[in-house]
Amino acid sequence: MKNRNTPHLLVLIMTTLAIMLSGCTGNSSKAAPDIVAGYQFIIDMLITSNSNLTEGIEYLAIDTTNLQGLSPDDHSKLIQSLDQYKWKVLNKTYTQLESEGFITDTYFEKGVLITIKDVRISGSKMTVNVSLFRGGLAAQGLDDLEIGFKDGQWNVLKTGPTWVA
Repeated sequence: MKNRNTPHLLVLIMTTLAIMLSGCTGNSSKAAPDIVAGYQFIIDMLITSNSNLTEGIEYLAIDTTNLQGLSPDDHSKLIQSLDQYKWKVLNKTYTQLESEGFITDTYFEKGVLITIKDVRISGSKMTVNVSLFRGGLAAQGLDDLEIGFKDGQWNVLKTGPTWVA
């Protein structure tokens, strides 16, 4: 004799199983690293720790030619985020700044240039070489800076050699 509640029970079991399996797609409490926020973290760290190089400037230039892991929208978002510093933002290389007259005799009188290169992204970690340039004898950089994304934010994991010119 067939139980007439069997189809209802089967639907209930399948629905419960589907709900349980949908929760197994990953740890939803663990946010994916935001690469734009990682670059913002690096830039902010560089600017706030070098107020002697940024004193009295009008321009914040950034060379984005070596940045990795950014979509065109991410790239725009990063450039727009630099407006927070209240300086005119220039997305230019050293050569472009020099050819346009911003840099003369290896000195960027009214601004600084941030260069991030040798970018290596692996999971929730980024390793970069970064520099802040105002002039041939007014620059600072950090090689092998490693940052990591944990608990929804970027933090410094380790630093390599620091150099000053």
